Formats: sequence, C-alpha cells, structure tokens
Amino acid sequence: MPIPSRGPGGKPVTRALLAALEESAPGADVPNPRRIVDNCVGKAVDGDFSAIEEIFDRIDGKAPAAAAGTDGEEPTKVVLACKSDPWCSRRT
Repeated sequence: MPIPSRGPGGKPVTRALLAALEESAPGADVPNPRRIVDNCVGKAVDGDFSAIEEIFDRIDGKAPAAAAGTDGEEPTKVVLACKSDPWCSRRT
C-alpha cells in the first residue's frame, strides 16, 4: 500500500495508521482493511444511514452542493412585510 505523503516519509499519524492497517488482528483470517469494509457493508445492510452514505460516496463520489442561481436563474428575492405592526409601516 503506497504511503501518501506531503513530505519525506509522510505525516507521523498517517504512517502509524497505515502500519496498523497492514497488520492483521491476532487470530483474524483476513487483513484489517477487508474487515473494515465488511463491517461498513454489514452496518449498511442493517440500515445504518451513515454507512450507506459512505458506501455511495465512495462508489459514485460525493454529490456536489447546489449553489443559488447555478442553473442560470437568478435567486428568488422574498420580501416580507406586515401591515398591522406600526414598526413595519415605518420601515417600508
């Protein structure tokens, strides 16, 4: 597994996490990354929405956040006014 790095040797925490992932848990017949994936899939199958979301984000990529007016239309301007309150009538 290649080690992502911003400098020589990578960040210490990243190196430690990758080293721990490469080791198998005592008595485990599959490597740790596979156990993590199996655990996530199991949670998704049981209905855990965050696990479902994680799986779809990894497969399809995260959905882009919509910004106002990105489809060529101007954002709708809403003005609220009240007629019965004297404070409102002074503001308009």
